[in-house]
Amino acid sequence: MVLYFTGTGNSKYIAERIATALNEDILSMNDRIKEGNTANVMTGKSMVIVVPTYAWRIPRVVLSWLQQTKFPEAKKIWFVMDCGGEIGNAAKYNQELSRQLHLSYMGTAQIVMPENYIAMFGVPGKAEAKEIVAKAEPSIDDVIKDIQAKREFSKPRNNMYDKIMSSAVNTIFYPMFVKADKFMATDACISCGKCVQVCPLNNVQLKNGNGYDHNFVLNTKGDLSTVAARLSSPESGIVLEVYTDEPGIQVYTGNFLDGTVKGKKGVVYNQRASVCLETQHFPDSPNKPRWPSVYLEPGQTYSSHCIYKFSVEK
Repeated sequence: MVLYFTGTGNSKYIAERIATALNEDILSMNDRIKEGNTANVMTGKSMVIVVPTYAWRIPRVVLSWLQQTKFPEAKKIWFVMDCGGEIGNAAKYNQELSRQLHLSYMGTAQIVMPENYIAMFGVPGKAEAKEIVAKAEPSIDDVIKDIQAKREFSKPRNNMYDKIMSSAVNTIFYPMFVKADKFMATDACISCGKCVQVCPLNNVQLKNGNGYDHNFVLNTKGDLSTVAARLSSPESGIVLEVYTDEPGIQVYTGNFLDGTVKGKKGVVYNQRASVCLETQHFPDSPNKPRWPSVYLEPGQTYSSHCIYKFSVEK
């Protein structure tokens, strides 16, 4: 089984490449760590851990989770660490962790991927990032070949610099720089919630907005035959499709419902118990001459069409 932890997608990409090539199951540690779930994981005989490098070692949250979780079937463990530059002497600590887990240590591989620690470093542009990933592909292929052959990885570089970075510097660097207080939202935030969903540590939360109440620009160009928005329930299979000739749609998630309102059969409507899709022109349109006009001149007729279509998926 391939287990990965990812913050921005580098480790996920590598893990998916490995799992696909080896026809192995894949497990995201993110959800388990967020939930505090340390239940046994049935991995089969081989475990491949794919993680980013935090201060020249594996992330401490991953270390803690691995130490608290049991892997009854596992016999061998490989570590694959992606980084923006180097992993230092991380292999030494991974080997010690393997002993703690009573697993045969099969080595640590380093794969250089696009830098993503924006609190300290600049990140590459899209074109440069693609080049870095392309250069990483042969290294990923070598990792796959070693695991397929049940071979140990080649030992990574281990000079005095590496030893210092993974020991003394890690001890100082981690508490000083591996934290979330430099990340913040600006007025450009639209409360889309993506950062909340992908944050592996529950560090990001939507507080001030209470949820969604935003206007989205549609690309349907007023075509009433084109689906403007679609909602579906994985539990009931109910599907709602919205058609409109309006240029925008306001998405509101019942942010101020407080349980005092009851619906059919006495169902209590708590906060975010509903979602509204309101077709409309854009807010503040009178002050934005480049936006679709909301002015109605004498003699003109205003018309707006909206279709809500319900169906059930089986």
